[in-house]
Amino acid sequence: MPDALPQWVPYVLVDDIAISTEKAKSLGARVLADVSEIPGMGSFSMLVDPTGAAFALWQPKMPA
Repeated sequence: MPDALPQWVPYVLVDDIAISTEKAKSLGARVLADVSEIPGMGSFSMLVDPTGAAFALWQPKMPA
């Protein structure tokens, strides 16, 4: 995106991405990207808190 301003998004490690995403929503977060998997790596979701701060949740894939 040529006109985008620099930005960063902190990731928060969670044990259960689905439960944590739902909890964040129940506390007023807005979902930007619902739970998605990165094959072989883990799963994430991206949210915005009620004050407008963006953050992401991350659940790594556990080794088999």
